[in-house]
Amino acid sequence: MGLRDLERAIERGVDGVLGRVFRAEVSRLEITKRVERELDSGARRGPHGTRVMPNDIEVRVHPADAEALGYDTAELQKDLLSLAREHARDAECGFDGPLVVRVTASPDAAKGTIEVSATTEQSIEGVPPGLSLIHISEPTRLWSGSRMPSSAL
Repeated sequence: MGLRDLERAIERGVDGVLGRVFRAEVSRLEITKRVERELDSGARRGPHGTRVMPNDIEVRVHPADAEALGYDTAELQKDLLSLAREHARDAECGFDGPLVVRVTASPDAAKGTIEVSATTEQSIEGVPPGLSLIHISEPTRLWSGSRMPSSAL
């Protein structure tokens, strides 16, 4: 287990305990700070000597927290894509592959906590590094632990 894995394990334990004790709601600011921290901790030297940050980001929150946030999944993903791009530019970093952000409501996530994982995925042939990709089949909202079409709201 590396230092980063140990840090994540401790963070999950502390967040889980604090989330259960204080029943705090997850905030948008908290999500953005966590994403920035994951980007910073995953930054490394790229093949050409430039610094690169992780380009595949997944944010998981408990369904009740997702509902309390009240954000459209696509809107939050776009905001986090912009945040990641600006953060990398400010840190004078780039990306090895296309920039992808996924936000999911997961019953496996502890209530009151945010789980963020950021990894580096190599560029797909024909897709320039740093291109923003959003995979949405239809507009959806995070709703009671499942994804419900917006038309059903």
